Amino acid sequence: MNARSQSRAGFAMMEMLIAMALLGVIASFIAGSLAFGNRVWERTNRISDNGRRLSEIGFLRDSLSQALVFPKTGNNETTFQGQANSISIVMLRPAEGLAAEQPWHISFSRIAGTDHLTVGFSPPFTGRVQPQERVILDHLKGFSVRYYGRLLDQDRIRWQESWEDQPHLPDLIEISLRFEDDGHQTDRMLLVHPKVH
Repeated sequence: MNARSQSRAGFAMMEMLIAMALLGVIASFIAGSLAFGNRVWERTNRISDNGRRLSEIGFLRDSLSQALVFPKTGNNETTFQGQANSISIVMLRPAEGLAAEQPWHISFSRIAGTDHLTVGFSPPFTGRVQPQERVILDHLKGFSVRYYGRLLDQDRIRWQESWEDQPHLPDLIEISLRFEDDGHQTDRMLLVHPKVH
């Protein structure tokens, strides 16, 4: 067998090196495309989550701005009860799927030991009806509420840690929200002025 027939039997070293270099270039393009696609996917999910979160924060703000207050009668509490970690209101503009222009008792509270803010819906003044509940915000690491106004037993307007059994609404409601997504913290402050009805 001569040298000429041996070189035709397989690939030359140069041909192998060129083929491997081309495969490396193609593999790097594919890896870059997959990494880019993954980043686009994550960013789209983050934008979608932020949009949903902003929508739920808007629902929270709109609900609180529509709060009503009725005086305490008999065993019924007043219709606005505010604490440092929960708010309970009555409003006429219920959320999706509820009957229009009827009063509904709505409560916002953080479930202890979780990172969820829930909202509960039930008809007011009906006793102990189990509210329909759903999670409106998740990845919540902090939730606190303060109320600005004058309580009946005080002589000046100031920030209050709670607003209970008052015949009027607070002038302002400040809600502090802290979210944590993938180790990144985001703080949101919501300032609501309840409308006088």
